[in-house]
Amino acid sequence: MAQNDSFGAWLSKRIDLLFPNGPGDTGLVLWCDPRHEWRELLERCAQVGGFELWSDEDELLLRDRYIREPPARLVIWLPRSREEITWLKVFDLEADGVWQEPLIESVRSYGVAISRDQSMANPRDCSCLRM
Repeated sequence: MAQNDSFGAWLSKRIDLLFPNGPGDTGLVLWCDPRHEWRELLERCAQVGGFELWSDEDELLLRDRYIREPPARLVIWLPRSREEITWLKVFDLEADGVWQEPLIESVRSYGVAISRDQSMANPRDCSCLRM
């Protein structure tokens, strides 16, 4: 499998699609992760993906920082569901995207066949994926 076929490359492309104006332009994506499964993968993608990742768990601090210094392309990781967003709720409607998909569903979308039994055994184990 070529490097550009990795899960990390696939995920970076999916993230790019959330920003409607393409690379280099401004944008905001709220990444809802109530299971705390995405943070490490997003940190890896942000290193090469052309976006900035903010992952402080305090929404009030994130909101104040965003108001003071909005970066060009930003993904804000939130350890909660969309319904549980509090201080950043005002940005929910104007964000370019709000990610809510669980990791296991994204891995399936990537093309890995995962049975229900496998997904129930350890839903956070994605060690087989190359970033």
